[in-house]
Amino acid sequence: MFNETQQRKLPVLRIHDTDFHVDMAKLEFTQVDNPKNAISFRDVQDNGDYTQLMYDPKTKNAFQGTWGEMSKRDDLVLVKLPAAVDLDFDYLITQLNKLSEQKFMERQMAKPKDLQVPLERPGTRQHKGRGI
Repeated sequence: MFNETQQRKLPVLRIHDTDFHVDMAKLEFTQVDNPKNAISFRDVQDNGDYTQLMYDPKTKNAFQGTWGEMSKRDDLVLVKLPAAVDLDFDYLITQLNKLSEQKFMERQMAKPKDLQVPLERPGTRQHKGRGI
């Protein structure tokens, strides 16, 4: 996949009329041409199979006003976005794999030595199995 030492390219998602990087590590969308402008995932409503955001084209960010203020604005846009899991699937899978490996190691260390599964490095296997 990618090394932690390498900087991976973040996916880009178009929100209304502006491109944003999807940064799952920071839980935000960061405007591609203005990294100081970020939309927090706290401002995104998760509906399971899709997410949505009340987008303010003036600020190029989530609308931050009251319901009363929102009702007076006709330029606000309710933007439907992909499901949270689909925003950056590769990142989520990598994080789940890391968590799975960590939990496996914790369980291994909790077992008595004679019940631990030997951890082999790729290519260091001494005996070939018989196969299926």
